[in-house]
Amino acid sequence: MSVPIERPDVGRILSSLKDFQRRTVDHAFDLMYRSNGYSRRFLVADEVGLGKTLIARGLVARAIDHLWKDTGRIDIVYICSNSAIARQNITRLNVTGQQDFALASRITLLPTELHQLTARKLNFISFTPGTSFDLRSNLGTSEERVLLLHLLRQAWDIRGLAPQNVMQGSVRAARFREKVESYLDSKQIEPAIAASFVQSLEAQISAQREAGIETHREVFERLCRAFSRANAIVSDEDWEDRRQFVGSLRALLARTCLQALQPDLIILDEFQRFKHLLDDEDESSELSRALFDYSDEQTTARVLLLSATPYKMYTVDGEAGPDDHYQDFLATLRFLQGDADRTAVCKQILRNYRAALLTLEGTTQTAEIKRLKEALETELRRVMVRTERLAVTADRDGMLSGVPTPATRLASADLRAYVGTARLADVIDHGETIEYWKSAPYLVNFMEHYELRRKLERHAEEAEGRGEICDSLHAGKGLLLEWDDVEAYAQVDPANARMRWLVHRMIESGAWRLLWVPPARPTVALRGAFAEPGVRRFTKMLVFSSWQVVPKAIAALVSYEAERRIMREHEDEPRNTAEAREKKSPLLRFVADAGGTAFTIVYPSFALAEAAESVLQEGPDTGGERPPETTVAAIAALLKVPLDQLVAQYATQSGEDEQWYWVAPVLLDRAIEPVAAYQWLSSPQLAAKWSGGEADETGDVAGGSSALDRVHIPRLREIAQGRPPKLGQPPADLATVLAKMALAAPATAALRAMARLMGTRELLRSLEMRDAGAQIGWGFRNLFNVMEVSALIRERSQDPYWRRVLDYCLDGSLDAVLQEYAHVLREWRGFVDLSQPGIPSDLAKTMTEALGLRTATLRVDDVRVDRERRDITLIARGMRARFAVRLGEDDSEEGKRQERIDRIRKAFNSPFWPFVLATTSVGQEGLDFHLYCHAVAHWNLPSNPIDLEQREGRVHRYKGHAVRHNVAMRHGASPALRSADDLWEAMFEEARAQRDQTASDLVPYWMYAVEGGAKIERHVPLLALSRDVARFAALRESLALYRVVFGQPRQEDLMEFLLAKIPEADREKWANELRIDLSPAKDAKPADNTVAYGTVS
Repeated sequence: MSVPIERPDVGRILSSLKDFQRRTVDHAFDLMYRSNGYSRRFLVADEVGLGKTLIARGLVARAIDHLWKDTGRIDIVYICSNSAIARQNITRLNVTGQQDFALASRITLLPTELHQLTARKLNFISFTPGTSFDLRSNLGTSEERVLLLHLLRQAWDIRGLAPQNVMQGSVRAARFREKVESYLDSKQIEPAIAASFVQSLEAQISAQREAGIETHREVFERLCRAFSRANAIVSDEDWEDRRQFVGSLRALLARTCLQALQPDLIILDEFQRFKHLLDDEDESSELSRALFDYSDEQTTARVLLLSATPYKMYTVDGEAGPDDHYQDFLATLRFLQGDADRTAVCKQILRNYRAALLTLEGTTQTAEIKRLKEALETELRRVMVRTERLAVTADRDGMLSGVPTPATRLASADLRAYVGTARLADVIDHGETIEYWKSAPYLVNFMEHYELRRKLERHAEEAEGRGEICDSLHAGKGLLLEWDDVEAYAQVDPANARMRWLVHRMIESGAWRLLWVPPARPTVALRGAFAEPGVRRFTKMLVFSSWQVVPKAIAALVSYEAERRIMREHEDEPRNTAEAREKKSPLLRFVADAGGTAFTIVYPSFALAEAAESVLQEGPDTGGERPPETTVAAIAALLKVPLDQLVAQYATQSGEDEQWYWVAPVLLDRAIEPVAAYQWLSSPQLAAKWSGGEADETGDVAGGSSALDRVHIPRLREIAQGRPPKLGQPPADLATVLAKMALAAPATAALRAMARLMGTRELLRSLEMRDAGAQIGWGFRNLFNVMEVSALIRERSQDPYWRRVLDYCLDGSLDAVLQEYAHVLREWRGFVDLSQPGIPSDLAKTMTEALGLRTATLRVDDVRVDRERRDITLIARGMRARFAVRLGEDDSEEGKRQERIDRIRKAFNSPFWPFVLATTSVGQEGLDFHLYCHAVAHWNLPSNPIDLEQREGRVHRYKGHAVRHNVAMRHGASPALRSADDLWEAMFEEARAQRDQTASDLVPYWMYAVEGGAKIERHVPLLALSRDVARFAALRESLALYRVVFGQPRQEDLMEFLLAKIPEADREKWANELRIDLSPAKDAKPADNTVAYGTVS
């Protein structure tokens, strides 16, 4: 029985692509499927952030459309080394709209992920390569062995415990048996693959029998006797035989799965992470080649490779070796071309090109170089293309701007710390420490896993030499962090020039007073902390370092300074201890006898939302300069008549009653549409959906969703049915407070943002939108319950906390923040168009995860020195990090570590804390940090200009923060916005319509330069007169010319030659003319062949 599936609408899918992406799709498709000189393998090497996955989506759509009529079954295989990135990209690649993409962590587990494989016209399959093709760890995972055991039961009808003992590996017997017995309760093994495995197994056994060697069945029966009991004493030979037996079954199952796939198009994402599979000669490579080279009577598999760094783009002498640019490039080219003659042609052109460069005298003799350059481009475009964003602007700066760092200044204490560090290194016989000292302060306190630290600990334990260490630590003023100061929230000297610069940049600006990045296009004029001059164009900061100690020190010290200022503003003598924090209770609680006013924050009222939208749509749009007071007054006036009616109906007692603040929104909803008001409040498991089922950072579950479910939701239901509690007279400011809630209360603002995103404000009453708004509102409730956040908002005011929260949200135009966030988050999460299901719930979950990022506790050693007793004591302490965090490099187990990294990535790509992210990672392929960050700090310089670009490419991406600032700056006051639902979609459309007509869609979505506007900021906090100044100058020179030496051996030598020959004033112009350009031309046609490839199948 066939599974029905509709032919994808290729026209609709292609229409969602930007023009340069569509050109790449068409160019690749023509070469892979249409041209007589076709290429079975094609590389899209577009610069980071230009949407390679969307290009793959377009090619998938065209390939399916091309194969649909004449191919019985179409299999699309997607391979990515990172399962988290794979899950996200699957959403983008799925062109059917159905949730039918099979994703397995390894190919041997596909039998439980593929369902009705042979019955489907179209199959999408995904797996990760590292564990799929690499079978060297012969026992594999317990899940693989459980699956194999069930397959053996089908093949041999085996029973009893001995077979389970053979397959259990290192898993405890009881646990493994539980897995075996429960496996088929949640898994279904694809019958076609199971039958094929059994058939292949029997064929191997027959071949073994004919060869006169022990068969798989005989080995298994012997092992069953050896492992007859779970705790049997087994010989080394039997252990090894078991390992070999399980390994051979895994290899057989992998081959069976590959044979079952019949791939038509294989997509290798970020393939440089597993490119050894392309040309090695081991068993893993044989398996991968069987997949890549697949061919049958109906089709020949095509392979699409995606990578911004498919080979080492530029190598300096110290990096030569297996990653040398020239050898790496040729290996990639050989795989793509699959033709030694074609590769030889390219190598000859490259040799001639180099020879022409070496004869260069001045900048006028370039005709031969240009001819060879164009010949090389023609050859390479047959198998690869690369679009670069920097080519868009006339000066190729790509919106990039170097920002001076005058605050990078040495203090006398820094020099004393260096002397102390150097003296300590001498005492413990350690080498030079100047790079450590330049990079981080308080090294002894923060360092872990460094030889300097290990030597210090060893010497501190020995009586001999301990006195000298005590003297060195005591004499080195500024060398040690004073823990008494930390516990008293006293000011801590950054004690390092770069750290001093960062604290000045991120703290002195006033950003510590902000809980979110100010919106690029506010609904109303910003007020309070958000209106301070230093933060009006605030952006987050991404910091790259070469040393692991740096991200830890940044996260601890920058977060400490932000928290210190907050707590000092709130209290006279705050204490930074666990005991002091435990005394502070959450202020927005839902307990049985209270909690009503907290609903002003978390209840999504469609009546209030519609009132706000009505006023905002009718009034003049001034691009965020609308005074909040007049807007609030207009909404309050609109609410006055329905409120007067409610008061006349329900105010039965005398005296002012503050219950009106949280009862009125529900009554207003009921007055507009009683069914919608009650329907949402009576929906199943509302409390769990509302709260997301998680405790906040204070662990407040009992004071949250439990009371919500038992007490408050039933109370709200009664109100929605017209049975509110006994009410007195409304407060005089009721209409004004409700108007503020309509404009800025988190849940109602989120409801408006979601409805606008989905294309119509008529959705404000829908259950799906209200679920999303409520969950996001609850996420804000958790945020506002965090200790330092409560202190920040309360300051020293005696006003009710919920009122302070509401005013803070209005000051920061929270509704505009959420509308901007929802707009960029939808595409970032992989939802290509609004017709895809589950968008509101996915975005709400992602937003609440970002809001709920837990404060990290970083280990810091309190080093106590007693000179009289010649004693050194190290006490493990913890410093809190939330304003600034580090990415990775912790000691948690792998699963939790990856989960933490994913959460940090979501939080940094949100408008909320953290505002600083520090990392040692250089390439970070597949990771982006651009949604709210357009500033990159190179704490330590990389050795390679490519690494500099790769770092900055993390924040220079589609609809990035700088681009949005500039689009809003130019189009934020457009009259067209009054009638638009998604304001950001309307602004980008207007920017696109008004751009230079010769520009591609890189403008305005990736590049949008405006005079006086935002830039991608490059910060390099250099110490004056240090050798880093000259190194940075050399890196910048190399950036201008490295594309000219593409595909060349000994690139650094050739670069030095060109720098010597070309005057500095001519370098940029010369490089622009002669750089290797592999972008598909606007009118590109597949090039004629010079070497025959054969015909397309």
